[in-house]
Amino acid sequence: MPVSSATLTERKQNGAYYTDEAVARFLVRWALPSLAASALDPSCGDGVFLREAIREARCSRVLGIDIAASAVATARASLAGSPAEVLLSDFFELAADDVGEFDAVVGNPPFVRFHRFAGSARERALLAAQSAGVRLSALSSAWAPFLVHAVGFVKRGGRLAMVAPAELLHAAYARPVLAHLYRSFAQVAIITFGRRLFTDLSQDTVLLLCAGRGQKSSRLALLDLADQWQLETLLDVDPDLSAARRLRAVPLLEGRERALEYLLPEAPRRLYRRLRDSTASARLGDWATVGIGYVTGNNGYFHLSRQQIADHHLGADFVIPALRRADELKGLIYSEADWSTAAAAGSETYVVHLPSDPEDLSESAQAYIALGERQGVHLAYKCRVRKPWYVVPGLRTPDAFLTYMIHVSPRLVVNQAGAVAPNSLLVAHRKAGVPSLEYMCLALMTSLGRLSVELEGHSLGGGLLKLEPGEAARVVLPSCAEGAAQRRVEGVFDEVDALVREGRHDEAQNRADVVVLQQGLGLSQRECATLKMGWVKLQNRRLNR
Repeated sequence: MPVSSATLTERKQNGAYYTDEAVARFLVRWALPSLAASALDPSCGDGVFLREAIREARCSRVLGIDIAASAVATARASLAGSPAEVLLSDFFELAADDVGEFDAVVGNPPFVRFHRFAGSARERALLAAQSAGVRLSALSSAWAPFLVHAVGFVKRGGRLAMVAPAELLHAAYARPVLAHLYRSFAQVAIITFGRRLFTDLSQDTVLLLCAGRGQKSSRLALLDLADQWQLETLLDVDPDLSAARRLRAVPLLEGRERALEYLLPEAPRRLYRRLRDSTASARLGDWATVGIGYVTGNNGYFHLSRQQIADHHLGADFVIPALRRADELKGLIYSEADWSTAAAAGSETYVVHLPSDPEDLSESAQAYIALGERQGVHLAYKCRVRKPWYVVPGLRTPDAFLTYMIHVSPRLVVNQAGAVAPNSLLVAHRKAGVPSLEYMCLALMTSLGRLSVELEGHSLGGGLLKLEPGEAARVVLPSCAEGAAQRRVEGVFDEVDALVREGRHDEAQNRADVVVLQQGLGLSQRECATLKMGWVKLQNRRLNR
């Protein structure tokens, strides 16, 4: 039966993405190993987990909860004549005293992103998590407090089986959630896949399996089904998860290790950890301050081409050269010639930079401000909250640009043009007494740098890799112990820049490995190949998702 546009809108607002029956069946079978058990789905949607619970076990009680009236109506209709109950309620307004505890809590939590997860709904959710002893960041999406709250409905010795965003494995705000699960259950296992479970959802997901509520924590494990991505193969997975790889809980929960490390073969994993934990490496954040570029509030108004500047008679005193898009970065240097080429082609390569004092404004500048107000530019949120609205903050010229939405791998690019950049790019400001920008650029291009980027960043839909500023600062780079290493880099930097501009990225990476890793750190050619093999494995995994 077709789903109405109104129903689809409601589902999107509630973060509802209904689970495939094969996934629901696996989670229910795992969570209900015995008969005569009780089961709860706290975000039941159309009732798929409830139906599977009735099918798979003679449950003493099956309860579903959902905040959406349309979902409750659909679930009740599909479960008519069964013993299942479906309750219309906000899960965060309920406690175990209201509905009881259950042998199994199963389901698919709402995937409401933090920017839409606001107001009283967020307050209730964060308060529910806090009452369980977990303080979550305001940046948390709805699923995080949902999982924390769900733990309180599991009986002692019971199980929790949930679909969860892959952010559980990499997001800083998710670490308290994982720590709470680890403290609350004897065993916590996470299943990852070679393909996304929800093909129509950009959110990557994992399966979370927690057993032994209230018993001493003994195991945190990861099972990767990269070669078994068909949903039907889930039902063949050993319920004991004997093939799962044990994770080192303390460094993982403290953020010193990344769960993706456990998807690497043993050789690159060991070599990466050895380098990461030695004086042979440093973090990008040790050498540079990384942040987002400026935010205008209205790019169409604040970014102008040469012709538009002439049309509005603004003059050079009221504009600054700008780099608008990452695709304008062709090599490892953004030169004045690169910027001039884009400007000559008619690109909007300037950002409006007006003084805050009205007495310093020319008649043309005042006229341009009046034009913005007639167009309602001053009413946009970012403009409305600053005074005066037309002064863009953060127009500081960075030392380098860093691409952060990438398919292959990010590049650190020296800013020789003296341009500023908006938040479509990350910007880096070099600290005092650290290696040269040229060394940093080549260090990031090495197999060590690229492998670390895959581990510290996070995958988005379509194979994209994203680096948040905090993730970029954590990227591990080969350190520069002596001046000869920097001189070697400076001697080949133009050569590598040319290779990148010609699209010969693999050759550029190999050259960086030779100069920085082999000649600089003393790694062997075989060790470089091992690091590269690890990077290729993680990159291919991401690109195939």
